Amino acid sequence: MFLSVVIPVRNGEKYIGKLLDELIEQTYKNYEIIVVNDGSNDNTSNILKKYSSVKVYHNDRSMGANFSRNLGFNKSKGEIIVFTDVDCSVERDWLEKIVSIFMEKDVDAVAGQIFAENRDRFLARFLESSILTPAPKYRKDIILSEDFKPRIFIATANFAVKRETLLNLNGFDPIFKHYGSDDMDFAYRLLRSGGKIYCSSKIKVYHHHRTSLLKILKRYYEYGKGFTIFKRKHPESIFSILTTIFTSLLYIFTALIPVSLFINLGNIYLNSFIYFLASLPFLTPLLYHFYFLIKKRNLERILYIPLDILVIYFTAIGILVSFIQGEGK
Repeated sequence: MFLSVVIPVRNGEKYIGKLLDELIEQTYKNYEIIVVNDGSNDNTSNILKKYSSVKVYHNDRSMGANFSRNLGFNKSKGEIIVFTDVDCSVERDWLEKIVSIFMEKDVDAVAGQIFAENRDRFLARFLESSILTPAPKYRKDIILSEDFKPRIFIATANFAVKRETLLNLNGFDPIFKHYGSDDMDFAYRLLRSGGKIYCSSKIKVYHHHRTSLLKILKRYYEYGKGFTIFKRKHPESIFSILTTIFTSLLYIFTALIPVSLFINLGNIYLNSFIYFLASLPFLTPLLYHFYFLIKKRNLERILYIPLDILVIYFTAIGILVSFIQGEGK
């Protein structure tokens, strides 16, 4: 079984060499590596010249990760197309594990877990444990069909799909730009077409999570915009339904905050109920992290609570702004 590993990269001088070294040293040998340089203006191009065995294609200007993934796929020869990102690190038997699943299971795609490579950084550990973590985890192997399951999602940083499936679905949709949810969109279209995705707890990739709070909040704002585009495309998906319910309640409860603070409704029970509803956006991450604080005896979880509140609100703002702007229509 011949594989094509496709990596979109923009300004990846810090990580691209390490990732390519890891890919070249894979235990599975029947594969090609394709890098699409998406208009990088750092030293990425010069680093790529050192790897003669790697097929490199260049975008004259940045066209986005989805355009680059599609370009890499169109230039590939593999029966299976494997995707990861430049800021990831892979295990030596990564490809071997992917192949074994395709050989043993009747599935169209394989998704794996993502862990923080830089766990020595506080904000990376937070993202690993956030209530809205961008890094999928699977406690056990599961096969998705028809639709997603709650809190089960996939990411292209650790994703492999059959060539014929990519062809039938016309690849990734560039309408998502750089917002995210493009991987969820592709996965959902695959599931709705009758395909199956094997989510493996054994296939792991390690990602360099963001370590700047401003960059994290900006990214979650962008995630929110991606969620809106996904919901407009696929309103019937369980992911869209849960996102709509969550954000609608968040907006309502947030609107009740000034009511609870400045308006006396004349009834102690009604006032208390309003206070309770207004506090739910804060209680949810508080209870979530206290549960894991007790379960794992990790006091650092206390510090994650205000960060998750910020993350939740920046995501909700992104959803609202994208909805008002009409993105994805």
